[in-house]
Amino acid sequence: MVSGATAVIAAILVGLDAPVPVRVLLWPVATAAAVTWLQVAHRFCVAFGALGLENFGRLGEERSVDPHVRAADRWRAVQLILEGGLIGLIVTLAVLAIPV
Repeated sequence: MVSGATAVIAAILVGLDAPVPVRVLLWPVATAAAVTWLQVAHRFCVAFGALGLENFGRLGEERSVDPHVRAADRWRAVQLILEGGLIGLIVTLAVLAIPV
């Protein structure tokens, strides 16, 4: 869904010959799409990792994890967010490179 929104927004911005400052607004959307795909690819939920939770019990049942595991999960969440931000930046720069 977010990937489709990124593509549609990029196409609209290019189609309307939007100026560079407006095209930069694509970055948060592209970043969200990238983080979503990274979560799927790594089978890791950034929100649960950041909060130090896991959900391997009954539906809706969450429990806290060991402090060492929590620290590792939080670091993994930060990594995925940074990777997604970089991918979003690359996508945005590619859209910026399309001539106005």
